[in-house]
Amino acid sequence: MKYIVALLLLASTFSAQFLNSVDKYAYKSGAGAIQKHDLFSDDNATGVLLFIEKEVKPHLHQTHSETVYVLEGTARFYLKDKWQEIKAGDVMFIPKHTLHAVLVTSKKPLKVISIQAPKFNGNDRIFKDIN
Repeated sequence: MKYIVALLLLASTFSAQFLNSVDKYAYKSGAGAIQKHDLFSDDNATGVLLFIEKEVKPHLHQTHSETVYVLEGTARFYLKDKWQEIKAGDVMFIPKHTLHAVLVTSKKPLKVISIQAPKFNGNDRIFKDIN
């Protein structure tokens, strides 16, 4: 079921024919605290598979909204001034200009699909402290 939801999330972000499988990507110990695998990108959206070992520091995006779907693991997720527990099957929508962060609570890395719209190039990410 979770793969059907993930596929629907991916399919809804673009109109061109495209197929990719998250199953072909594996977490590699020692390859980095956040491992990113590009799934798709065009002018309208970017989709990536992320393996997050410990955390994603608090930040916001000036020009992008983001949708995150959890495939594996658990974490504490900061959004709209509060922390929430997240797990496999959860979907979070993060509007642009919204501070968000992740603290992984599972022994294994958090595995998520992140879809950003419009196309993400990293230039609009602003790191901030949580007060």
